[in-house]
Amino acid sequence: ALQLASSNDPSVRVARANLDRAEADLQEARSLRRPQLSTFTRFGVGDNGLTDSQIENQIGLRASQRIIDFGDSRLARDAARQDVAAQENLILDARASAALDAGIAYIDWLEARDQLRATEERITYFSRRLSSIDLLLQTGGATRLERAEVASERANAESLRFEFEFRRDQAATRLAIATGDRARPCAGGELLAGYSENDLKTGVLDEMIGEAIDDNPELEALRRTEASLEATARREARGRLPVIDLVGVASYA
Repeated sequence: ALQLASSNDPSVRVARANLDRAEADLQEARSLRRPQLSTFTRFGVGDNGLTDSQIENQIGLRASQRIIDFGDSRLARDAARQDVAAQENLILDARASAALDAGIAYIDWLEARDQLRATEERITYFSRRLSSIDLLLQTGGATRLERAEVASERANAESLRFEFEFRRDQAATRLAIATGDRARPCAGGELLAGYSENDLKTGVLDEMIGEAIDDNPELEALRRTEASLEATARREARGRLPVIDLVGVASYA
């Protein structure tokens, strides 16, 4: 369910699209230091005198290579690389968030299922007790007040059963939407696999929290975004510096 949700969530697809955009920006930044080729054509008509006229056609190729840009292209590449890394971590974060939502829905389903079972046992208990009181009423061993109290408890349990059925179905629907699979959930699995209760009491939980913070993809994405913005700011600060290109033009007229 966690794997299905992490690949089925629309936010993951949005993050992938943003990654494609960032990779395209990186390719554009890399092209700043590559040779640039362009073609051109010209057409002209002019008069040389009273009876003479002239028509000219020209076609040409222009090639340029950036020689000095005072770090502009390097900073553009650095910013683009950091942006790509940020988008990659945002994909991981989107997948983790989708898996988390599916996991919470699964836990909610387990909780509602167990509460429903306990409530059904209460209903069965009060139904048996009510039947016993009905028999005692015939012999004077019980009062109508006692019967009313038991009937009230059973009615309350039945109302809780409807509530827990709704919660169970709601959690199953959330899980089905997250995973894209309408199959009925099944029970099972171990919480905190590989760790015992004693481990959690001896500081392993603190280590787990520290590792979660260090490896959190959202925090890493923010760090990468910060580095990208810093590189962009340095590049913008150098915007007034000249860019020197070596240009060659060949044409045929």
